[in-house]
Amino acid sequence: MPGLMLDRNGDAISLNYRAELLVGQGDRLRIENNRLKAALVSEQGALDACVKRACDFGDGRTTESGTSAVVLHSEHGAPLYVSMVPYRSRWGLIPDVPAALVFLTTPEDNAPGEHRLWRALFGLTPAECRVAEMMKQAMDVAEISTAINIKPDTVRYYQKCVYRKTGVRGQRELVRLLSRLPSEKAILARRDGPGSEL
Repeated sequence: MPGLMLDRNGDAISLNYRAELLVGQGDRLRIENNRLKAALVSEQGALDACVKRACDFGDGRTTESGTSAVVLHSEHGAPLYVSMVPYRSRWGLIPDVPAALVFLTTPEDNAPGEHRLWRALFGLTPAECRVAEMMKQAMDVAEISTAINIKPDTVRYYQKCVYRKTGVRGQRELVRLLSRLPSEKAILARRDGPGSEL
């Protein structure tokens, strides 16, 4: 899966092979002076906000959730989903300590089956993943309650847990976040070049 690491200032410190290919095209995302740049100037503000949020949390400068995502486009409208996850580690495995991980996903990479990723990124339980999946499909509390045969209050409890763990404030934000994260299929199946794993 295409991915890269950012330092505490938002500078790119490492790209894997697939990210280099995508960024090298420059039609949706590029790197100038080690900074991520959107091809469309109108999308740069949203990209900068995501980078700042992820790096600030990863570097310990804020306690606000640093997970975020943005969709970038080419002049022809082709989307690129950019998901950012804060990164903290006490291990000095590389000289520049990364503060954020960035995942790049194209529409052809998106597929169902993201629950393992949600569990790894946010610590969601299997039950919370099921509820989050149904919320992603725009189902309300009553529909979810009926579909998995649990009480509406239990659904609301799971929703609150999902919101807290993902750092979003409601279903609309959750749908936006989950829709932009890379899929499990992309993570497991797209390992096709030197350094392709982040």
